Amino acid sequence: MPPSSPTNRRSARRLPDSSENPFCFRVHWTSARYLQVCIGAVTLLPIRIILALCIILPGIVLAKLVSLTLPVSAEGFSYHKPWQRYMMKVILGRCLGRGLLWCLGFPWIREYGTQADVSEAPVVVVCPHTSIFDSFFVGSIVHGAYVSLKSNRNFPLVKDLLEAAVTIWIDEKKKDDAVVEFQKRLKSTEKSPPIIFFPEGAVHGPGVLTEFKQELPLRLYTVSDLLLKARSSLNCQSSPSSFDSPKTAEGLFQTMCIAYTPAEVHFLPVYTPSEKEEQDPQLYATNVRNAISQQMKLNLSQHSRQDMILTSLAVKYGLPAWTGNVEYVVMRDTLHLNLDLLKVLLERFAVLDSDKDGFVTSEDFAADLNWPVAEDVAELFRTCDTAERGKITFREYAVAYSDLIRPYEEDAAFISQTFEALNRSNADAKTGRTSVEDQRLLSVSTWLMGLVANGRARERTNSAETSSTPNRNGTSTDIIDNFKQIVSRKPELLVLLSSLSSVSMES
Repeated sequence: MPPSSPTNRRSARRLPDSSENPFCFRVHWTSARYLQVCIGAVTLLPIRIILALCIILPGIVLAKLVSLTLPVSAEGFSYHKPWQRYMMKVILGRCLGRGLLWCLGFPWIREYGTQADVSEAPVVVVCPHTSIFDSFFVGSIVHGAYVSLKSNRNFPLVKDLLEAAVTIWIDEKKKDDAVVEFQKRLKSTEKSPPIIFFPEGAVHGPGVLTEFKQELPLRLYTVSDLLLKARSSLNCQSSPSSFDSPKTAEGLFQTMCIAYTPAEVHFLPVYTPSEKEEQDPQLYATNVRNAISQQMKLNLSQHSRQDMILTSLAVKYGLPAWTGNVEYVVMRDTLHLNLDLLKVLLERFAVLDSDKDGFVTSEDFAADLNWPVAEDVAELFRTCDTAERGKITFREYAVAYSDLIRPYEEDAAFISQTFEALNRSNADAKTGRTSVEDQRLLSVSTWLMGLVANGRARERTNSAETSSTPNRNGTSTDIIDNFKQIVSRKPELLVLLSSLSSVSMES
């Protein structure tokens, strides 16, 4: 039998409207800014480029010298000798680092508060991550080891500096290796610099804090924390229809052409987790974020790095950038939809959205599903359209999937029983049934089983047809697999089929 009756199952909840996506923002150009950049490109930019090269080149050499001479501890990780700590902190950080920031358009940085000693707070949490220059600010002030993705090794200067800073590298596919190294550093007797961590994981628009990643070090470190906020100004504004996050080259060019860009860094009080937080990493991360939000008067966002991934994926599919704005934290905690599943649903939504305007209409449903009974499709769509606008967004589609479709999709017995019911109805096509329900069932089963048997469904696999042994109902296993392929690619069919299969089982 189906997981529940169609009447009870066909109810999709209405979530509050999502807030602005902080990963959809653009650089705001005013007339004064255009004038500043034009003048600076002729006067300031050439001088700053020459000075920057005079700083970068010896910086690379010194960073190489440090990275090539790093000793390895008994626990298996690299650490700094006294002369290397002096090189990283004074020469590369305070001297060359501050000089490079001057060339980039930051002649000085205002500092508020005092950095705690590494023995008291061996982790530096940097947020909000609203600028590509945040790492430069931190590096010029805090001598520490970064937590960074291995993909950053593709950038020559960044790679040299990070390797010299004894960075903890994170491989997205092997995060446990970074966890092990982090634990080694905590237990080691070697004097180690504080670990610098960007918990949001991606650059976003100003004014908010996105979700903190449940990774290093908030997931493991259970002693104390140092919170830091860095802010710089590329004049960015929220843009629901635009995914124009400033690229590195673009951001460098604009900033170097402007005479002065204000920047400030705030050291916040050390945060020591409670005993309860030590047992609950998610609670710890949430409370750390709340503490920063209250002290720095920043809004909390239900978005996370996964929203940025969905936003860029929506653009890749030709959809408006705002289509990917689902507030991932809500989707994960309320509907239990993870990123991998949302990627699959977004791909499906892009297929349904015929004109790529970010909305799916009842006509889109009907055209894609090609269901013989138009009233069934209209009823299903009305259930999904909780806002009653005559069209649904990807967020509404994801909610409908969670409430309506997934219970059937996860019930393998229901899918098998549905196939048997359709096949039995198709075999009994000449029995002379006359009721309205049976005629409706017969029309659907004839249509769908025809697609399955003849392999004309667009979602069928590309494998060559092979003979197979019939099952106990006289249906070959390749036809059953083809049926499963159809409903997996168009999962909405399962909801439409649920009432038909129950009618067949009752008859």
